[in-house]
Amino acid sequence: MAEEQKTTFLDIIEPLLLSGLLEISQIIQLVLASKEYPSQLQAVTKIDLSKYPNINNASLTALVGNCPNLKYIDLTGCNQLTDASLTALAQNCQNLEHINLTRCNQITDKAIEVLANKCQNLEHINLSFLNLERDKQTSEYWSKLFKKMPNLKSCLLPHGEIISEAEINELQSQQIPDSTVSAASSTSNSHFPTSSW
Repeated sequence: MAEEQKTTFLDIIEPLLLSGLLEISQIIQLVLASKEYPSQLQAVTKIDLSKYPNINNASLTALVGNCPNLKYIDLTGCNQLTDASLTALAQNCQNLEHINLTRCNQITDKAIEVLANKCQNLEHINLSFLNLERDKQTSEYWSKLFKKMPNLKSCLLPHGEIISEAEINELQSQQIPDSTVSAASSTSNSHFPTSSW
């Protein structure tokens, strides 16, 4: 049996990138406007935009709207992206398994919650250096969030804490009433398991 060929976004845009004449957002717009490429985007399973911090909301939203089979995306350092593009990603790429949002400084907890609700196949999520609300940094908050992602195996939290699969399972099994999460700012973080890489 032949091994399944995985298509990456780079496979499609590499010739345009090598020219050095266009920014990533311009390349995305050209790819989407062409007659040849949009059908190829349907097969894309991996996108790594970590080398393109200038990508904007409009470009990412248009791109992910054409990549329903996306399983992996790395947006490290794409600090122009906001909740709008992450919400579009979550709505269009519900088979997502891996996402890296390291240093996406404009992404808030609201977008992370949409991601958890829509992308329940997520296995790995990196939230390093995000500016999430401090009152959301409780075990109760993370427990409720992780319960929405039953396949989650690892999570790197905003302040560098690494949550292992065993710790995620522990948090997912906690019985936390809904009202506790809304009152998260008055709860203690003392029962929150942490690890380090």
